[in-house]
Amino acid sequence: MASQKQSLPSFASLLSVLSIVFYCAGFLRVELELNEQKKRIIDLENNWENKAPDVPNRDKLTTNTHGKSFLASAENLVYTVDILSGFAYRETILKINKLLSELKPQLCQSNGHSCLPGPPGPPGPKGDKGSQGRRRNKGDQGIIGSPGMNGRQGITGPVGPKGDAGLKGQKGDMGPAGMPGAKGEPGESISAPAVAVSPKTLTVNEGGSASFQCSVSGNPKPAIKWIKTNRRSSGSVVSGGKLLLKNVRGSYSGTYNCSAVNILGEAQALVQLIVNVYPRVSLHPGPHHAIEGSNYTFPSCNVTGYPAPAVTWRKTSGPLPQGRVKYNNSALQILHISKDDSDFYFCSASNLLGRVEKKTFLVVVSPPRFIVKPSAKVFPGVGSTLTLDCKATGDPQPVISWKKQDGQLPAGRSRQLINGTLVIRDITMKDRGIYKCIAPYAKVFKTEAVTYIEFEKGNSFL
Repeated sequence: MASQKQSLPSFASLLSVLSIVFYCAGFLRVELELNEQKKRIIDLENNWENKAPDVPNRDKLTTNTHGKSFLASAENLVYTVDILSGFAYRETILKINKLLSELKPQLCQSNGHSCLPGPPGPPGPKGDKGSQGRRRNKGDQGIIGSPGMNGRQGITGPVGPKGDAGLKGQKGDMGPAGMPGAKGEPGESISAPAVAVSPKTLTVNEGGSASFQCSVSGNPKPAIKWIKTNRRSSGSVVSGGKLLLKNVRGSYSGTYNCSAVNILGEAQALVQLIVNVYPRVSLHPGPHHAIEGSNYTFPSCNVTGYPAPAVTWRKTSGPLPQGRVKYNNSALQILHISKDDSDFYFCSASNLLGRVEKKTFLVVVSPPRFIVKPSAKVFPGVGSTLTLDCKATGDPQPVISWKKQDGQLPAGRSRQLINGTLVIRDITMKDRGIYKCIAPYAKVFKTEAVTYIEFEKGNSFL
């Protein structure tokens, strides 16, 4: 069944074949009509030439009758071709136009006669666009026409500036008294302010927030104000009489006053704020030097905080020396100090918020001891060389130095040896004076041995 459907031609194919057949039939019919018309024209010309010469108005008749009939037949033939074919090939139309152009001079222009115009032919194809003509001069302006009708009303413009106020009119006559109004509701009774605060006492840690509520009553409504006693600065007041203090410090501790005022008087209430403060310690780090065998008191250990911190002392190497220590919180004293007391000492402070400590360093030194000292007074001769011996020992070993009181050592004539001896050459009377042998230790303490240079009577200046 499927194979039979595929073998049958489609409707479009049949329509195309039928269109080709009808077109070919129309074309053959046009060709037959043309041949028939041509044959008739030839027969007419032959018959006309064979007629007797006495036929009057032959040329005119030829022109008017035969020519008119021929032209009419030819034009009818063209019209018939257009109807039959629906659309004519260009070649067919060209053949017909050529035939008409060949016959028209013979039929219509003999003896100066012209043929009558036939019916208008079909419109020809559209020709190409011609070139643009030359532009002429602008003509004169025409006369002004009559005015047109009025347009619609435009939109309203912006309001103009307000004019000056007019003169005040005269006061009118008093009108009649109105009806008395209804009796009003009784008003609220006025009262003096009253204050209630909560909490009355509050304890917070340093860095926290504190909040107090002040509730007031009275009519008219009283104005509320918070202020710290003994200080003009006030806290941060929130609506409803609430006092809010944020990130509190130790200085915030104290008494705060809530006051309420209206026209009948003032009422007050007090609250107490306690701020717990972390302990803090301030102590000089040292080093501090003490002479062996003396009593030494450490620099003060300054401690702050709330509640008041407990202060304790300790040292790195162990407990404090028993029986030789005195201290009252910030002050520490060690009696009959010895070399073993050299160490780091810690001052600690603690309360309920925590514990902190700072350290300081103590160095115990032994004073130097002179093993060789210069004579208390010497009498050198003028121009001689003077040698002053001075030696000391200690822990650490002191380094000897010499100094002249109220002056300087002789420049260019004195030098100090490595063992501490001072040598002065070419002694003069100007070298008279007090000389000191100095043995420093720990760059803090020093020990001195003094000698005096004097000249005997009879010495003279050199």
